[in-house]
Amino acid sequence: MQETVNIKDFITEFKEVLSEKVIKKLNPVYNPESEDEFDKKTEKNCARLLRQLFPNQLLAAKALVKGLKKENRKNLFLTAEMGCGKTIMAIATAVSLKKRPRVLVTCPPHLVNKWIREIKQTVRNAEIYNLNTQNVISQLLSLRKLKKRKIKPSNAEFYIIGRERMKQRYGWKPAYIKRTTRKTNPETGKIEKTIILLCPNCGKHIIDEKHISLSEHALAKKKHFCIHCKNPLFEADRNRRRHAEPAWFIKKYLKNFFDLAVFDEAHELKGENTNQGNAFGSIASATPHTLCLTGTLMGGYADNLFYLLYRTDPSLMAQDFRYKTGTGEWTAKYGVLETVTIEKEDEDNIYGRGGKTYTRIRKKPGISPEVLAKYLLDRSVFMRLTDICNELPEYNETVISIDMHEELRDTYNQLKENLITAVTKALRGGSRRLLGAYLQALLAYPDACRKELIITDPDDKTEIIADAPALIVDKTEKEKELLEIVKKEKQEKRNCLIYCTYTHTHDVTHNLKRLLEENGINTFILSQNISTSKREQWIKDKVKQANGYVCMICNPELVKTGLDLIEFPTVIYYQTGYSIYTLRQAARRTWRIGQDKDVRVYYLVYRDSMQETAMRLIATKLETSLAIEGDLTDRGLVALSEAGEGLIYELARTLINNIHTPGSLDYYWKDYRKTEAETDSYLTPKTIRAFSMDRRKTVTLEQAGDKIIWIEIRENKRRKKRSTTIKVKQGELEKIARKTGQTVFQLTLPLDV
Repeated sequence: MQETVNIKDFITEFKEVLSEKVIKKLNPVYNPESEDEFDKKTEKNCARLLRQLFPNQLLAAKALVKGLKKENRKNLFLTAEMGCGKTIMAIATAVSLKKRPRVLVTCPPHLVNKWIREIKQTVRNAEIYNLNTQNVISQLLSLRKLKKRKIKPSNAEFYIIGRERMKQRYGWKPAYIKRTTRKTNPETGKIEKTIILLCPNCGKHIIDEKHISLSEHALAKKKHFCIHCKNPLFEADRNRRRHAEPAWFIKKYLKNFFDLAVFDEAHELKGENTNQGNAFGSIASATPHTLCLTGTLMGGYADNLFYLLYRTDPSLMAQDFRYKTGTGEWTAKYGVLETVTIEKEDEDNIYGRGGKTYTRIRKKPGISPEVLAKYLLDRSVFMRLTDICNELPEYNETVISIDMHEELRDTYNQLKENLITAVTKALRGGSRRLLGAYLQALLAYPDACRKELIITDPDDKTEIIADAPALIVDKTEKEKELLEIVKKEKQEKRNCLIYCTYTHTHDVTHNLKRLLEENGINTFILSQNISTSKREQWIKDKVKQANGYVCMICNPELVKTGLDLIEFPTVIYYQTGYSIYTLRQAARRTWRIGQDKDVRVYYLVYRDSMQETAMRLIATKLETSLAIEGDLTDRGLVALSEAGEGLIYELARTLINNIHTPGSLDYYWKDYRKTEAETDSYLTPKTIRAFSMDRRKTVTLEQAGDKIIWIEIRENKRRKKRSTTIKVKQGELEKIARKTGQTVFQLTLPLDV
């Protein structure tokens, strides 16, 4: 009988064997255990920097330099989680490629000043030029003169340009000659005027490939070329605001002028025919080496990688796929396609019976591992934040389940019953369009119970699907818990960052601000009205103005990328939502290089509610993803778990089937944290038991590598067994280990407390 094994269980059980096989099969370009003179030279170059790299950052820089310079790779990817220091690793790579390199950096516009600041702090005597200005072409013209004169740089030169500026192009309008002809209509005898369009170069009639006359509207919609003389049928529009096209200029006049092009947040340049994507391709073709920085290399779909790879290494991709038509073949070979066939029942037509069949093919999340092996492994350096966590303070997460007060619990249960009926009806009808709205109501109402909730049918606004009354309550149980945590953190002078997912219809941010300020806590709200480029400085100014303890409330979507929030060592998720990616990204925004305090993250959820169910599912998905994805990307399979029908559908299923999973939410979160520790350490967990002087008492601890997952103190007393679980810092255990000189040791603990 054939046995089916879950992939997660398979990898968990055989990870040691799989790891050995992988190490034997792979022959990496750079191996830290067998460095040569080239690697030592790179290390010396990095040692000259004003800021020194952490050990694992240095290893990544060595690998990148060796791949680009010694192996002469055209492009490499640095895929690293936020906070790993991608910027400083890219700078170190650039200055190690050449003694005085010329480097072009393309980044999101709000990161231009950050790049300039980091280069100044890292490279001695670096010459930095901000190309993110309106006179960018004037600056590029001066560089063209340098290229013609073959003038070498006296110091390392960095040129920074925002990708919005990079993509800009001139305004255009169609170019043609109008000619009016007069012909006599043989039927009516009247003279009729006809306007024809002629090519301004050859004077012939403008037609398309099918010999059909092109109208003025068709010429204005798309750039055309004359099929007779191949002359462009468009010209610059001098009446429009003039924009330069830096990417085109660099490709035409500055080819090989720059030694390296660095593309920050490269995954955002994956579009097929976007201005940003085309500009990316132009610059990549004009430089001998490119380095793409990203934390989310694969967004879940196979075609996300197609144009990134084609623009960075066209010779490799052209062997199997065409640029304009290859996405379909690529997706069919390496992606997941779903074929949906709809058959309508036979009907009695006038002259016989017949039915109809419709077939629809659509993309689904998923990508073949062959892509990793063939296109990425020999072109990528992967890094997770845990690779440098020895240089970071401790990171602790706590999930707190809170009981609703009686009135809220009764109202919530009634709302839940009504929505179960609506969700069941929607699923039976094959519609999942409204699942999100229904489930959002269950997630948001307990926190916004002071407002009346009415859910109507979108097709018939008069039909009420479910409703819940506005409750009169001084402080909810979750607000009390929040206040208690904030007061405790204030005593330790730790600023708090409070995340609220629902900031529109079910907004609670202003209520929380009022509550905190009434209790003497300085609080401000970050809204989406603050532009992306100004948010980081705006937050710093607010913290400075507070001149003491402060709390910030915001939606996690506003800060999940591009911001350093080390001023807030305590993060409180007042609302979590169900986006795994946003939850992990925003939670770790404060745990990064430069943080000097332990980071504490609290997740507040109501017990026996959809909030608790969502967190339980998130923990399960994260555990599965970590077991499989390893170091591929900071999103990886997380994107697959939440894409499409993912979490929304699973939440709906648990709702209508009234599924109760065994174990508390704390149990699931502890299980995920254990898996994360195992993934980070690459070692099989070890369970160590030590006996106290009293043989009835035992201490059990489980560790993965050098990370303590949990310690349990168990005391047998007569026929009853008392079990207590405590947490201990890794540093404290290391002190004990150093004193005893061994990893397995006896402990005498005061258990009779």
